[in-house]
Amino acid sequence: MERAITYASNIAVRMLEALIISCQVQPNGDLRDSFQADGLSFLFLISTGSVTITMAASKKAKDIGFVINIIGIVKVELRVKEGKREVHSGHAPLIPNAAWELVWALNATKDRHNRILIEGFSTSVNPPSEEDLKLLAMIPFDPENFRQEYGIKKTLKDGSPQEMLAHLLFTPTANISGMASGYYGEGSKTVIPNEAIAKMDFRLVDGQTSGEAKDKIDRHFESLGLDGLSCEFLGSMEPSKTSPNAPSVKAAIESAREAYGSEPVVWPLLDGSGPLALFTPCLKVPMFVVGLGAPFSRANTHAPNENIGLNEFYRGISFMANYYHRLGKMGR
Repeated sequence: MERAITYASNIAVRMLEALIISCQVQPNGDLRDSFQADGLSFLFLISTGSVTITMAASKKAKDIGFVINIIGIVKVELRVKEGKREVHSGHAPLIPNAAWELVWALNATKDRHNRILIEGFSTSVNPPSEEDLKLLAMIPFDPENFRQEYGIKKTLKDGSPQEMLAHLLFTPTANISGMASGYYGEGSKTVIPNEAIAKMDFRLVDGQTSGEAKDKIDRHFESLGLDGLSCEFLGSMEPSKTSPNAPSVKAAIESAREAYGSEPVVWPLLDGSGPLALFTPCLKVPMFVVGLGAPFSRANTHAPNENIGLNEFYRGISFMANYYHRLGKMGR
């Protein structure tokens, strides 16, 4: 099964590479990273009048979800290099500490109230539209269940379910994905680290572009005056928008009702990123994402043992067959 998924994924990537060449677009970063996530492959359909990306994960169990817009991303590696090796911590009054310099850089980027401190980073952000707010009001969201599913005591934003969803989906982010420096093994080792590294991702919402965000991020870290600090951009993707009234979206909703026997959940935005904006300017057709029912809290999205249950997989096959049939009739 794993071989079959990998083989199908490789074919999909090759098809998309050919499409990218024909569209004359330049993806940022590794194409495979855009279309695969830790062993869970994405399936691609390029069909009459639309492009649909299907993914295994959905927001809630037993729901099929549609995402009609997607946020952008800029991925960054921060690295501090001071001196040629670690040295005895007794030299701390004279020797620069790479770990502290990295901490200062990160501390200058976001405060304890989760406000991004990069000058002008959020000035171009568009608020949710009336259509977005209507869709948010129809999404079943229970803050207490959300906290229990992820094992957290509190969320970073309180309010009504609609207010929390709006904050989740329409707020730019500055996230630390990982960091390392010095000695962090068992016991103690008294050294001054000469290297420190952090991986960050900045999620972009409607109104922002990756080019503009990169310029602001670059200027921000340069302005800190930390001689050993370097900022490398690892890739980016733009936000993408599609109308919920597009014929292909309506066809997908009708197919979901028939295949799942329930009303699908339509999200105005996904709190994740993808390559949709690479293709919409070239193909000039709606492009959106379908989640086939494995809940994020159980699917281990972007984590070890990423998965989809067999029942969800089979129902997804039924839905996609129904959807293909409707699209075929639309193209006649």
